[in-house]
Amino acid sequence: MQAINCKVAIEHFGYAKNPEIIKYLSVDFLKIDGSLINNLSASKDNQQKVKAIVELARESNTLCIAEHVDDPHCLVMLWQYSIDYIQGNLVQEPDKELTHDFEDEAALAGIIETENR
Repeated sequence: MQAINCKVAIEHFGYAKNPEIIKYLSVDFLKIDGSLINNLSASKDNQQKVKAIVELARESNTLCIAEHVDDPHCLVMLWQYSIDYIQGNLVQEPDKELTHDFEDEAALAGIIETENR
C-alpha cells in the first residue's frame, strides 16, 4: 500500500500481548483504542499504557491518533505525552457538517492572523 502512496494505520491498538511488535511493522499511524482513552485521567494503568504506546510509536517514526477524546483533562494528558492527533467529541460531536470554528485555535498556533492582532 505504501508503495502506491497510501497511508497505513493500525486501529484499536493497545491490547497486544507484545506492543513492541510495532517496531517490526511498516505503518504510518497507530490509532490508540478508545477504551484506553475513555477513562485516561482516572486510570493510572491506562496512563502507563498510552504513554508507552506513544513512546514506542516515536521510536518507529509512527504517528499516533487518540480516539474518543471527550474531556479536557484527557486532552491535557495526551498533549503531555506528545500525541499527534486526537479524535472525539471534545472537538465536535458528530454532525453532517463541520461547524467548529477553528479560527481562535489557528491564531493561537500562529497559522493565521486575525484582524484583532
